[in-house]
Amino acid sequence: MAHLRQMVAGDPQKSAIAIEMKQNIDARIQSIEQVKTAYQTQGFKAAQGLIAQGIGHEQVAQAYRSINDMGTLMQERLQSNQNRQEVAEARLRFSIAALTVILLAALSMIYVLISRSAAIARQAEQLLNEHNTTLEARVSERTVQLEERSHQLEERSAQLESFS
Repeated sequence: MAHLRQMVAGDPQKSAIAIEMKQNIDARIQSIEQVKTAYQTQGFKAAQGLIAQGIGHEQVAQAYRSINDMGTLMQERLQSNQNRQEVAEARLRFSIAALTVILLAALSMIYVLISRSAAIARQAEQLLNEHNTTLEARVSERTVQLEERSHQLEERSAQLESFS
């Protein structure tokens, strides 16, 4: 009975059915006690007569109805729990899908950043190559100028030595 009370706790409809079931069971027990008393005091035929008259049948039928009602309520509760589980599973699937989208977005951003970094690195390399080429051209040009100037200075130095 304690288990039944625990099952119906907090649900007035189930509590009412449980109380009705207990009353029906008590009535059935009383009927059985009447049959038992009749058997003990008046014999088998008296007990058989009470049973033939249908003593306790209505209580048994009511008990069966109460049990069926409780079974229906339990099925509804199981269905409700199943629906809650389905909702929880749907929420979990949604969360996984959302995390997947977030992960894909993050991967896309990383790809874009890597692509930009690679593009920036290529541009930097290209600029370095251009500056290197420009610098080599300037060094070559300056070397030619210095060689010409050195050659001119050697000629003047030779002219000056020829005067002395």
